[in-house]
Amino acid sequence: MALMEELRRCAEQVPNAAAWYLPAPAVSETTTSQEVLAIALRSLGVRDPLDFRRPGVREARGAVLLLTGLSGAGKSTVGRAVVEAVIARGLAHAVLLDGDDVRRELSDGLGYSREDRARNLTRIAWVGARVAEAGGLAVCAPIAPFASVRRAMRERVEPRSQFLVVHVATPLVVAEARDRKGLYAKARAGLIRDFTGIDSPYERPHDADLTIDTSLMGVGECVEAVVGLLRERGVVAGS
Repeated sequence: MALMEELRRCAEQVPNAAAWYLPAPAVSETTTSQEVLAIALRSLGVRDPLDFRRPGVREARGAVLLLTGLSGAGKSTVGRAVVEAVIARGLAHAVLLDGDDVRRELSDGLGYSREDRARNLTRIAWVGARVAEAGGLAVCAPIAPFASVRRAMRERVEPRSQFLVVHVATPLVVAEARDRKGLYAKARAGLIRDFTGIDSPYERPHDADLTIDTSLMGVGECVEAVVGLLRERGVVAGS
């Protein structure tokens, strides 16, 4: 067989190397590496290999989930609830990378200019990508107002992991009414510059995988919609 001949040629280059042939059923282009491994183990007489992975996570794929929208849109609230729901149901290992938390812990000293925002968001994407590559779910909840920076975030994550975008499309008037910190008022008074929605634009994502509006949907409804997306994309196991 051509395969065995190639293996023998490779073995000749390595001292004390040997090659064996394990008869196995034919595989197709859709056969996964896990299925090939299972076939090989059965050929060796292994019937019940140990698997210490949690049952609900066995078929999950790591991903970065970006919740993008205006300040006060409900991104952090929904993101926190999604993480709690996913963990409570045993669907995946998940973490929340909240915009305020990341600025405090990783981006202290950065301002809100377009350049500083881009730097902050690429740091978020880098951390999220590491979580996703380990098979986890990183839920990121920054404003992420610029399409070009969101593309840069995607490029840091793909193709090794999935990058999903959820647009939290709560209207400005609602987000501003919720503002407990008075940030919108300060921005309108000129005390804060480059504030998204006031004197800095928010570029709506045309590549969003899902759009939710917390002025029309409750948190639970938003969570179910997001978890449904994660199931659909194979990030969490269906149940």
